Amino acid sequence: MITGIVTFTLLLALVAYQIADRRIVAEAIPSDANLIIYDHADDIMKDASLVVEATATSHSKQVDLNHEYHDSYTLTEVTVDKVIKDAKSEAATGKPFTVIEPIFIVDNGVAPGKTVMSMGEYTKLVPGAKYILFLNGSDQQNAYWIHASYQGKINPDGKDQRKKDLYLRHANFKKLKDSVMEKLKP
Repeated sequence: MITGIVTFTLLLALVAYQIADRRIVAEAIPSDANLIIYDHADDIMKDASLVVEATATSHSKQVDLNHEYHDSYTLTEVTVDKVIKDAKSEAATGKPFTVIEPIFIVDNGVAPGKTVMSMGEYTKLVPGAKYILFLNGSDQQNAYWIHASYQGKINPDGKDQRKKDLYLRHANFKKLKDSVMEKLKP
């Protein structure tokens, strides 16, 4: 009887730990990002080699090179809705396209849960949301980095709640988004 109770208690504790270990329990910035702060569309557009309107998909995978924080990132597929600027003529409307997001998840080890690591105030692309992405190429990954971390993705459709929050509390980002929306207004 006592052995059964102990076994049941241990099994219950193991199941609870496995459930707790899957949750995101913290967010952290692995290092101070040295970013140019943009507040005008012309400036960020000049520094990006590719600018597109795109819809994020749910196809995403984390890449961990050497199991070091500075070598980790996430590859996310987007569908290009409109090409705004393309210095190398590589993007095509309606085609899937891979972008490199400066964000990744690490396991907390013995402590339950996982930690999201990101550059600056960058947050993950939300599947189904539309974005204006400012990108620069990476020959090594055969994909494009989102330029200037959180500044390199503008969410015009309002489906990304974390971008809405950033807009409300970050004066420079507000100026940048307003400038981009004004410049790209039909």
